[in-house]
Amino acid sequence: MPPTPAPAQSGPRTEWKVTLPAARALAVFAAARDWMAADPHVQDPATGGYRVESIYLDTPHFDCFRPRGPVALPKYRIRRYGACCEHVFLEEKVRRGLSVWKRRVASTQAALEDLVAGVPAQRPDVAWYLERMRMLDLRATLLLVYERRALVGAQGERFTVDERLRASPLADGRPDFAPESPARSLGAECVVEIKFHGAPSPLVQRLFELVQQDPTPYSKYRHGVQVLGIAPARDRSP
Repeated sequence: MPPTPAPAQSGPRTEWKVTLPAARALAVFAAARDWMAADPHVQDPATGGYRVESIYLDTPHFDCFRPRGPVALPKYRIRRYGACCEHVFLEEKVRRGLSVWKRRVASTQAALEDLVAGVPAQRPDVAWYLERMRMLDLRATLLLVYERRALVGAQGERFTVDERLRASPLADGRPDFAPESPARSLGAECVVEIKFHGAPSPLVQRLFELVQQDPTPYSKYRHGVQVLGIAPARDRSP
């Protein structure tokens, strides 16, 4: 049987990212609120924010975290937006420098449980993800949780501040949004992102000037793996 076609990729989208002390990041966000609208998915109007919960998948050798060859594997994650979210989102994300391509499909918690149990997916748009998991021998490595404040511009620009990042190991390899292992803080700094398609718009240029910092090659997943110390030692055999 031929492989199930994956959803079309979205992108490329530029994801310009920096890390800032919390006070500085929140001051920048407060200034940007004068120019941009609240994200329509905001759960807390006072802060302009919502919770993001992401389960990251990797191979037994952590090849997504630490590529063995010249080309890095995509990142695979299962995401939801707060415990009351009806859906989970199955994602495959490819980054090349500041450019990002993504495949993403909505599913249900029940379908996720079937996915974990190895039950064949009934929906073709979800079956491709199960095939990716089997082909690459992907398993859950950690749960990463943070609070996101988000703004949107008229041309699809997004400005986000992610704060209170914490991670929990998923030692049994099963996707679990409520693991027994306690969460560990990933530090006090916030992750600030400016996301846009095509050339920077005047709004994006204003955001660059507001942040006043060059982009940082930062990965939440990589940082979480390093803080938790869950990646195996590199195999040095020839």
